[in-house]
Amino acid sequence: MILCAVVFLLLAQNVSAGENQVNITFICYDGSALATAEESNPYNASINVTYISGYSDFSNVTFENQDIVFSYMLWSQFEDIGDDLESAHKNGTALIDITSMIDPTYINTSSYDKIFAGTSPYNSTEEKFFYNMGSRGVLKKNAENFLTYLAKTYGDKPELTDSWVYEDPIEFPEAGLYHPDTRSSTNESQPDWFENTTDYLEWYSNSTEPRHIYDKSKPTIGIWFHASDYTGDNLEVIDALIRDLEGKGCNVIAGFDTFNDIHKFYFDENGEPLVQCVISLKSFRLNYEDPDKGVQELEDLDVPVLTGLVVTANSTDVADSNRGIPNDEIVYKTLLPSIDGIFEYIVIGTDNYDSETGESNYEPLPSQIDWMVNRSINWAELKSKANEDKKVAVIYYNYPSGKDNIVANYLNTTQSMLDLLNSMNESGYEVSGIPDNSSALMEMLQNQGINVGSWAPGVLNEMVENKTEWGLQLIPMETYKEWFESEIPENLRANVTAEWGEPWSEDLPQDKSVMIYENETGKYIVIPTVRFGNIWLMPQPARGTGQNNDTLYHSNVVPPHTST
Repeated sequence: MILCAVVFLLLAQNVSAGENQVNITFICYDGSALATAEESNPYNASINVTYISGYSDFSNVTFENQDIVFSYMLWSQFEDIGDDLESAHKNGTALIDITSMIDPTYINTSSYDKIFAGTSPYNSTEEKFFYNMGSRGVLKKNAENFLTYLAKTYGDKPELTDSWVYEDPIEFPEAGLYHPDTRSSTNESQPDWFENTTDYLEWYSNSTEPRHIYDKSKPTIGIWFHASDYTGDNLEVIDALIRDLEGKGCNVIAGFDTFNDIHKFYFDENGEPLVQCVISLKSFRLNYEDPDKGVQELEDLDVPVLTGLVVTANSTDVADSNRGIPNDEIVYKTLLPSIDGIFEYIVIGTDNYDSETGESNYEPLPSQIDWMVNRSINWAELKSKANEDKKVAVIYYNYPSGKDNIVANYLNTTQSMLDLLNSMNESGYEVSGIPDNSSALMEMLQNQGINVGSWAPGVLNEMVENKTEWGLQLIPMETYKEWFESEIPENLRANVTAEWGEPWSEDLPQDKSVMIYENETGKYIVIPTVRFGNIWLMPQPARGTGQNNDTLYHSNVVPPHTST
């Protein structure tokens, strides 16, 4: 196995030295490329690689007999290993570092042979190799050549390494487009990315092999993700998204780090967006260096951007199993993207991260992938529909049920809804009958747009008997029963009826008869609403028993009432 070729140091241990071997220790946060490179390097019998994760416990690590120690982002860890590193350096070990000089609080830079800033553009051969390593294709070649370069340049064993040869690093683009069908099974030395959209669409539009062909008349979904997913060969989730989308007839424009230049990769030559929706696997703000630029580019793109989450699978926090996302990942994977207007957080994969090896292994969740894909297609189709053809439901707060509680934390929700109606009317939505002021709107909501508890059947009867053409809707119980049995999964139907009973039952208890009206013509489900053309204002449905207001609106255990 590849990982067997790498020695992982978590406790103090010595590596035997010899004139026929160069011993190199790496301290960084991802050992996958190094493990692959040591296995495939032509001089692997003479290069011994030790990998130490940057997350390790350094208190018992030593560097005896190492020819080279290469560190990355070595900051507070230096407190535990600084003396050992300085001792090793005095005994002839070459010390090389990238980025630690950014914060020299801990590190003794005078003991290092080479220290590099790690800022782009990279000028040194060491930085070009390190930042362009990966576990696949040309990036794997870079990792192989990096090991040879270090051994030959810093190993101080010319009798062993003088005849060794290596190729200069091939630089990975700052951003590029990706598709799984561009992988070559016969020639891994060729890049399989596209550095501009013109070349990608030219390839995507033509094929001599059976695969999805770009069709401009079909929805196009954008995807962007971190370059580290590409370099680490953690593309299983991306590939699953692409395959599912294409299987449903959609085009895909997917890219690594393309979120830093949306105009370059997701617009055509005329400045028009090529996508109708985007799935983002980007953590933190969209543009980490310039958040305002990220927001402006999202506004220019003007399409829904959904969040696909790959979360750590081995969390030790019991509460994380209920949240679906580890607590320590919430801020940078959900809250920060939301600042930019990126929404709909759906977990689509797990990261089986091994802190000892520094390896991530992404595992797609098929049902979640399918859910995300369907959501993105629906959003894309909605984006393509003219505003005048869209039907919109606006949900407002009515808690507890009744006329006096159309509020939300003392905010003027009625005026907000009125402003929204006027704005939508100006934006081309089909809106009619807008009242003159918020007081008139409030009167309409109180008459036809409130929830009514089972304890107040007279109020419900009054609402129905005074029904207006713009007001509540009545669904015949027979129609509702047909929908319930044909559209709702069996397990959810069972949960609902176990909690609430069957609404069509003759002996349904009164406290279970929420929003059910009956007269001589039959039973009806009452849907409270105030309608303005294609825009419906509707109260958030009650979800629990009338005896417990908290359960009524906030429980995530009690199944929804049949009328919701």
